[in-house]
Amino acid sequence: MPQKKEKSKPEGPRHERLRKVAEALNKELIRTGGRANITVGSDMPPSPRIPTGILSLDFHLGGGFVGGNFQMLWGPENVGKTSLCLSTIANAQRLDPEYTAAWVDGSASFGAMKEYAQSLGVDLDRFFPIQADSIEYSAEIVRRLIEMKCIDLCVLDDLAACGAMKHLWEKSGKGEAKHLFDPVVVGAQAAANAHFLRVMTQHFGRNQIPCLFTQQVRAKIGDIQQVRMALDKTYELTGGHAVKHWLVWAGFVRKGANNRAPTIDSTLAGDRCGHAIVVKTTKMKIDKAQFMDSEFTTQWVNNRGIEPGRDAFCFLDGRELIVAHGAHRSFSPEIAAVMGIDPAEKFPGRHATEEILGRPEIHRKLYEHFVPNLDLQVRARKKDLKAAAAAVVKNEDDLQL
Repeated sequence: MPQKKEKSKPEGPRHERLRKVAEALNKELIRTGGRANITVGSDMPPSPRIPTGILSLDFHLGGGFVGGNFQMLWGPENVGKTSLCLSTIANAQRLDPEYTAAWVDGSASFGAMKEYAQSLGVDLDRFFPIQADSIEYSAEIVRRLIEMKCIDLCVLDDLAACGAMKHLWEKSGKGEAKHLFDPVVVGAQAAANAHFLRVMTQHFGRNQIPCLFTQQVRAKIGDIQQVRMALDKTYELTGGHAVKHWLVWAGFVRKGANNRAPTIDSTLAGDRCGHAIVVKTTKMKIDKAQFMDSEFTTQWVNNRGIEPGRDAFCFLDGRELIVAHGAHRSFSPEIAAVMGIDPAEKFPGRHATEEILGRPEIHRKLYEHFVPNLDLQVRARKKDLKAAAAAVVKNEDDLQL
């Protein structure tokens, strides 16, 4: 009588089999020339963060901008979107001496604010401003820089200004580029933005490089009473709806009230030397970030950006952790214990309090208390910048997606 065959038993737990299946599928995809990343959820590492150096913004982001994803700062003009991006680059460069960033200059205005970027702490020797005819050419240059391990951060300023598509340009017999105003092409900017996001997401994701957008808005025509009651609801993003769907975080930036604007001497009424910045979260799907519609207020100072002491004062004052005694200030017992300061000690005015909060050791303690995952930081890779730049511009006619 023939013996019955024993049924094969599964080797190990189910998740071990899933892991082996994922490895086999990845090998098969690589062999056939496909590109994909299949893994077990528990094996997926947490996304690295780019700390901005701004306590209030890092607290709301859960540690900083997320690597490998798209994030956006949007709002009216002249509210501080570009300054927030430049401050992020400067802080990342301070943390890592080899950190580099690419700046897609859609409005071709970086040359006018070069000294301003340096005043915020940006090292221009580790900075790639990219000015191209269209967003497709910019995407190709950024893609090559990423593949050659040349950049760790990409900022696109601003997205609405990068909407010219390459088929709207033609070269004459003399090699000069001529722009064609084609009225037949409807939604060219939206199509270009969607194409950029679709093509570049895999490159940013595989290399864990964050991409920051800034975008100005256009005003919606509506009832004036609605404009007064809900300021941030009266603006609309240009460039189609695809941009919103690809974002993991979006923040609406606007100017704050005049009474929150910084002055020359914070203890006295004087000439304003900056303005208050209010950032409201309009989309959020990242770990340890604050909930939707949460907002914070900080202060921007002319030619100095967002100072750590002023920002920390706004952050703590908004949470009622600073106690006012007339013109003097003191800290609540819980936050004084974090900073190692006597809670009974009083400081003469806001300016003195900001100086205390701006000290590196005090600021570091506040970061460790409010921002728990500072260990998730992107570190730069070894690069040959000269060789990479030469390879990128070797044949500009070959810059095609």
